[in-house]
Amino acid sequence: MVIDTATEFGQRVANRLRDAPVIWLVTVRPDGAPVPSPVWFHWDGHSFLIYSQPDTPKLRNISSNRHVALHLDSEDRTDRGGHDGENIVIISGLAQVDPDAPPGEKHAGFIEKYLDSGRCAAWGLAFADLAREFSVAIRVNPTRLRGS
Repeated sequence: MVIDTATEFGQRVANRLRDAPVIWLVTVRPDGAPVPSPVWFHWDGHSFLIYSQPDTPKLRNISSNRHVALHLDSEDRTDRGGHDGENIVIISGLAQVDPDAPPGEKHAGFIEKYLDSGRCAAWGLAFADLAREFSVAIRVNPTRLRGS
């Protein structure tokens, strides 16, 4: 999936994926129930990298069903009158554990987005401790983008 940044929608999506600190990862339980989880993420223009604690429901769900959805919270669009529920971004994709991904504390994109930006400090979190705790890398390869 390629985001067409020549369109107004594509540019908004690219900006939100760059700037948003949290995206919702929706996995599917074996009984078919969706399981949404807010996660930190890095978008490299081709795939998403998410780190998880070991032995979590999301990892078990992905091991039995790789189909996932990612979505960003809606936000007011002041250029359209500020109505709630606008600027929707929903991405479908396939997820898998990525044993070749660098650890979070050595991933330049995560360092820039969460440590260097001051987000961790503002939230009172120790980046190095979180990176060690969230040690399992999940790679999501997007297959479809939709939104408004």
